[in-house]
Amino acid sequence: MKLLRLIIYILLTAEVICALPFSLNATLNLFLILWIIFVLRCLIFRKAVSIYNSLIPFSLFFISLISYSKFSIYSYQQLSLIFVYISIFVLSQDLISKKDIKKLIQFLGLVVLGYTLVEALWILPYLKQVLNTTAIKNMHHLKYIISKQRTTAFFLTPNNLGIFLLFTLYAFWEYKNRILKHLLSAVIIYCLITTKSIGVWICLSAAILLILFKSKHKKYALGGIILCISALTVVIWLRKDLIFNPNNLFFNPFYQRTKIWERSLMFISQKPILGYGIGNFPILYNQGLPHHINQEIYVHNLFLQFWFESGLMGYIWILLFYLFSLKVIFEKFTTDFFLTSCCITFLIHNLFDASFYLPKVGIFFWIFISLLLQPADRHNI
Repeated sequence: MKLLRLIIYILLTAEVICALPFSLNATLNLFLILWIIFVLRCLIFRKAVSIYNSLIPFSLFFISLISYSKFSIYSYQQLSLIFVYISIFVLSQDLISKKDIKKLIQFLGLVVLGYTLVEALWILPYLKQVLNTTAIKNMHHLKYIISKQRTTAFFLTPNNLGIFLLFTLYAFWEYKNRILKHLLSAVIIYCLITTKSIGVWICLSAAILLILFKSKHKKYALGGIILCISALTVVIWLRKDLIFNPNNLFFNPFYQRTKIWERSLMFISQKPILGYGIGNFPILYNQGLPHHINQEIYVHNLFLQFWFESGLMGYIWILLFYLFSLKVIFEKFTTDFFLTSCCITFLIHNLFDASFYLPKVGIFFWIFISLLLQPADRHNI
């Protein structure tokens, strides 16, 4: 059991700190390793999978499978990713403990923090000087991130880096050493600002609002809300050239997402019951768009993504999943701050982003939700 657990932790560490692009092969390799661990678990301990405890990920796979309608690389990619989520969810039932995953997040968080600081203080300023070199002149998204000095660390986007930093922040908040806790929190806040992500501050505000309503330490929560509003103001000011410039709407986050949702709803209205098939959003959405328009892979809203691809059944599934998850979060918030805060952050972020489809972040959410669903008196082996 200890060996299998160690392999999982090594795998999770490699998934975060290895700056590999999200590709079909990478996802399949991740699933293959997790599946081997799962088979070994069943053979060694002769323990079957509890279908009831794994109903959520298996129902997700069922919805995805029946909505698989047309061959595309994105369909294979998303199905393999869902296999990964099912595997890690099941393995988390008896191979991962809350204490260990918190320590792992703290360790990985320190690594990510260190790299983010180096990137913000030295790497990005240097790359900005060579922005017009041949190597990146055609990589518009990379040029945007470098020119706007947004940190990404080991993640594909600044937004997903911000979400992982929030996971780290919640883990450090449970440190007993107050000086170290506040020092690390200050560093994380600085790194969050360097991502210039508006969404992460909305997510952090939501977590702090939960503290405000569910915790006895309301004065600290109120101070946190003020901090979030202040930081959000700073981030908006740092991105004012995009947000308030009507001549530069291409990278305006509000305008961009609004247009994506409008066009997605147009497609959904034409096929609202059956959907277009899992993974087929980028194929259909980008058809007929001018080449200078940014090519989208995701809807940046999990409800619309499921409705677009899996039809009405997918929309109902994600709605029920959110309601069920929120119910569990509210029930266990006072007794399990770390896991519930991470889950609420992830769920809110996916209302306007696509971290669900990024294994570096999404895989931890399925671990968190799996641990939350465990009985209170359960002890890990």
